[in-house]
Amino acid sequence: QCYFTNGTERVRLLTRYIYNREEYVRFDSDVGEYRPVTELGRPDAEY
Repeated sequence: QCYFTNGTERVRLLTRYIYNREEYVRFDSDVGEYRPVTELGRPDAEY
């Protein structure tokens, strides 16, 4: 998902990874890294 604020001057990318209807890890371009949402996502986020 891309979010545009101030036209195209500010863009935020949010990528969510879901398995079995549960979000387990996400990437937020404002943070600049993958963050685990659940314990299932911790190994993927640390990779």
